[in-house]
Amino acid sequence: MIKGIIIIEFLSIMASPANVEKLWDDAKVAFDSYKFDLAIELIDTYTTNARHNKNNDAQCAELRSRAVHAVDMMDNIEEVTILDSIKCTKGEMLDFIYVPRESGTLKMLDTGGVRFSTGRGDKNIVAENENGQFDLFLKYSDGEKRKLPEIVNSKTNENYPFELTDGTTLYFASDGHSTIGGYDLFMTRYNNETQTYSEPMHIGMPFNSIYNDYMMVIDEMSNVGWFATDRYQNDDTVVIYKFNVTEQKELLAQELDNETKIATAQMKRYKMGYVGPKDADEVVSAHVEIETFSFVVNDTLIYTSEKQFKDSLSLVKFHKIKELEKAINLQSIILEGKKREFYTSDNQADRALLRKEILEDEEFIVESRKQISELTKEIRKLEYLKL
Repeated sequence: MIKGIIIIEFLSIMASPANVEKLWDDAKVAFDSYKFDLAIELIDTYTTNARHNKNNDAQCAELRSRAVHAVDMMDNIEEVTILDSIKCTKGEMLDFIYVPRESGTLKMLDTGGVRFSTGRGDKNIVAENENGQFDLFLKYSDGEKRKLPEIVNSKTNENYPFELTDGTTLYFASDGHSTIGGYDLFMTRYNNETQTYSEPMHIGMPFNSIYNDYMMVIDEMSNVGWFATDRYQNDDTVVIYKFNVTEQKELLAQELDNETKIATAQMKRYKMGYVGPKDADEVVSAHVEIETFSFVVNDTLIYTSEKQFKDSLSLVKFHKIKELEKAINLQSIILEGKKREFYTSDNQADRALLRKEILEDEEFIVESRKQISELTKEIRKLEYLKL
């Protein structure tokens, strides 16, 4: 590695201004590829070269700081079992996160802030836009309102709060607090004796990335959690991952090769599990790196790779089918939870609301299956014309 640094430095000294600027471009590419050590080396080589563009110094310092934090996180990547995932708009993401009412409720406000309300309804944690940035506030049922202290509210944005039922553990997202991307996910705890919050702790990879990671929610009753991210997505689109929550974190083995570590940090490699209605306490998981499938075109032809689709429109429709299948899978799990809550609740008002939601969920699943059937027929027609 030292020899490589010397070569880079020698070439940078001899390089023309245009080649010097390429060091900065290469540093950004290295960072985006999760090669954070290399990004730091390239930035240092670039900024120490007399020919570099000094107008980039602030950006270099910011990217280097992010890379330094990311290097530390790469040594403690968590091995996560993903139960399901679904793609949706950012404004819809709370619609696909299910938490029992006793654990609290979440609401997306018109301002873009999120409000968390405890299951008892005695306290709200709200992200409000104050002076052009979001900060977290506590609002109590008696009308009291106070802003969370500076140790939580940075000089930039804090949003997407969720508090565990212990009343002390708070998850939130921030684009301050030394993040490695835009919004990163953090956790802090409130000390009732000292009436202070702890220093927010970055919850690490793969939950956090060099992109925006928005919402961490934990269902303590079912030992499942959700988080939302816009990594590798188009504008205003997020992916919600549902994952298995364990008492003790399983960290990725350090002896694994660097490419495996990077793929796990990026969520391109993970364990895939399934929780069914009858075996909610048992998670079956296996490593998933490349998604496999089979699509029946006719009695003699089955596609097992996206490269086999001959019509580009067919592939678009096939991706829509996959999204619908994920939505059905997630909605089915949520539906089972609502049914269990319906049968165990003694509150008639809650039962009436649950009955309405259950019927709506069942209708959504039926309509989605109809869409899948129609899309399948359309794909087969398109592919038949190209055979």
